[in-house]
Amino acid sequence: MTALRTLRSPDRLVLEAPGALLLRRAEDGGPLDEDVRVRLVEAPPRRREAQLAQGGGGRLHPLRLPGLAAEAAHDVAVWPAAARPFRLLLESPGAGRVALAATVTLPQLGNRERDARWPGWLSGDAATLAPLFVLPGGVAAQRHLPVFPGTAARPAPLAEVRAHLVRRMADGSLADASHAVLAIRHGGATIGLGVADARGHVLVAFAPPPLATPSPADAAAGNWPRQWAVEVRAWWAPLPPAGPGLPPLLEELVALTTTPPRRLLASLVPDGGGSRPPLGAQSLVHGRPLVLRTRAGADDPGSSLVMEVP
Repeated sequence: MTALRTLRSPDRLVLEAPGALLLRRAEDGGPLDEDVRVRLVEAPPRRREAQLAQGGGGRLHPLRLPGLAAEAAHDVAVWPAAARPFRLLLESPGAGRVALAATVTLPQLGNRERDARWPGWLSGDAATLAPLFVLPGGVAAQRHLPVFPGTAARPAPLAEVRAHLVRRMADGSLADASHAVLAIRHGGATIGLGVADARGHVLVAFAPPPLATPSPADAAAGNWPRQWAVEVRAWWAPLPPAGPGLPPLLEELVALTTTPPRRLLASLVPDGGGSRPPLGAQSLVHGRPLVLRTRAGADDPGSSLVMEVP
């Protein structure tokens, strides 16, 4: 009987996939299980689209790459010469996620989890990007692409920092800081990272840091710390879009984190020295979204967070 089972067992053939794309929620590293549209197209000038199939572990696999002959699809020896850039494009109809565009090179050897690493990470500051490298359970990974929450997201029980980022030009005019990068820092480390949409609206969601241990006197009185002092940093540059109606490429946004952050303003009203005060430390209260604003006048709390752009 054992021999018969052996004879009936089919041979197992393992083929190297020419592409494996992994998307994760930027705020907590969890799988992307929302209503989004993901496309894979050749980089300009060719724009042929590859059909994607859902694989194990939330990965996306192209069923066949345009321009790659059928006989070469599983011949890894010809892949290095056939590799070329593709654009991964993500759209979110309900604004639950920020649109994404990123460059990936396919076909590529070593797309298995232990080997794959998105080259775009190398262009950024590792300390600033650190929140994006940790998956649930504390496992570090740089093989995935982060998908940032949009303004319609409700990421409870995570901490939330929201803002409408605008640029203040040298002549005093204001314009949306489209696709700006916003980082939230606590204790000298980045704990949350977000990307603004095309109108400058941004939501940074992240796991809140541990609450401080109260003193014996505060504990006896029932006074438990419920807030943290956080620092805010922002980056923006006039980056070109990846295409009509598309955001800049993710690798170019990542590279912004290696440049000096923009100066954020606490108020548009000049102080006694004639300068506009910078945005200082902010209080993030447990269970309450923090909305960042620049004061527009003595009695006007403002509705936007203003960054100075020379």
